[in-house]
Amino acid sequence: MDLNGRLDLCSINTATLGYQLPIGQTIEAVARAGFGSIAPWRRELEGESVKIVSRRIRDAGLGVSGYCRSSYITAESTMQFSNAIEDNRRAIDEAVELGARCFVMVVGGLPKQSKDLAAARQQVHDGMAQLLEYASEQKMPLAIEPLHPMYAADRACINTLQQALDLCDALDPSQGCSVGVAVDLYHVWWDPDLESQTRGTGQAITGVSPVRLAGTNQ
Repeated sequence: MDLNGRLDLCSINTATLGYQLPIGQTIEAVARAGFGSIAPWRRELEGESVKIVSRRIRDAGLGVSGYCRSSYITAESTMQFSNAIEDNRRAIDEAVELGARCFVMVVGGLPKQSKDLAAARQQVHDGMAQLLEYASEQKMPLAIEPLHPMYAADRACINTLQQALDLCDALDPSQGCSVGVAVDLYHVWWDPDLESQTRGTGQAITGVSPVRLAGTNQ
């Protein structure tokens, strides 16, 4: 397919615009530029009516390719972990209201004072399992975003595409449409297995979340 000039097939992740305008003006600007979809961030909807924002997006003729991003799952205490799960459930509800294709999961790094990556990743698995049950009931796919290893300590302990896909397989062995991967080249360009992983798993990636060809380090 020749994609030259086909902005209608592209989506703008609003973080790339630097949060310079209120979400309503951003929606108008994205639509005016000819893009077909938008991926808003939760911080932009703080204090806004999600229902009204959703209507403005639809009225502008835009789709919602994804809703960014989750609260970090990894936590120091059981209470913090539970609070993160509840906050993400509320965000899933917002994603449903917006009509998003997926809810993007940036899962969190090492809990404070911890150096145990394996334990953090197990916490991510356990938290994702709880969220996946709720998200499936709401028919909202989850999209795990692997981040560059430099962010492993503070933003995401899932760092390679293989790790993300393995987590998908562990959470949803049937390879249904409940969980997939959001690919941001800003974070995975260095991965030596990137080409082989994307060649063989296109459905696992794009069936849930659009491949993000231009990204952000937020």
